[in-house]
Amino acid sequence: MDTYVAIHGKNISHNPLSSTQAMSIDKLFPALLECFGIILCGYIAGRTDIITSCQAKGLGNFVSKFALPALLFKNMVLLDFNNVIWSFLWSILIAKVSVFVLVCVLTLAVASPESRYSKAGLYSIFATQSNDFALGYPIVDALYRNTYPEYLQYIYLVAPVSLMFLNPIGFAFCEVQKWKDHPERQQGKLQIIRVVLLQVISSCFLL
Repeated sequence: MDTYVAIHGKNISHNPLSSTQAMSIDKLFPALLECFGIILCGYIAGRTDIITSCQAKGLGNFVSKFALPALLFKNMVLLDFNNVIWSFLWSILIAKVSVFVLVCVLTLAVASPESRYSKAGLYSIFATQSNDFALGYPIVDALYRNTYPEYLQYIYLVAPVSLMFLNPIGFAFCEVQKWKDHPERQQGKLQIIRVVLLQVISSCFLL
């Protein structure tokens, strides 16, 4: 028998043993196989020079500057913000910020003074960066397309958390390290702010 859970005034049906959800679980393995199969094909193509480094750079530029922005723009236009549970997005933001701050503080505490700032920035980015579109979207699509299709829209809202808020902080740490390594350049804080702003602007265009 279905049970109903009230979330933000909405009654959501939940039946963990339903046949629809069982079918969604069955689609998870093909989705994972497809994702990692494409990654493996790309690796083999690169190692065997089927796709040269120059061609790979061209494909990367096309995906990052044309295909991905067009996909994001289309889905953000079609996104229904009335059905978004904002507390869920806030919880993701808080979780990522907590991990980012924890990794950054621990790295600053234990890393060598010669490279502590650059390591703190890079390690924090690595700890919070996720491949939401290449891996996250196919998995969510396989699991929830038939039961909770609105979950797919969260992929387009979660991705900017790292790109717009956390990664620029990591870039700032890297610029601080560069400034400390070459103090004779006398670029100062304005140079750091300029580089970070350029990174934020480029992230906006990618979104």
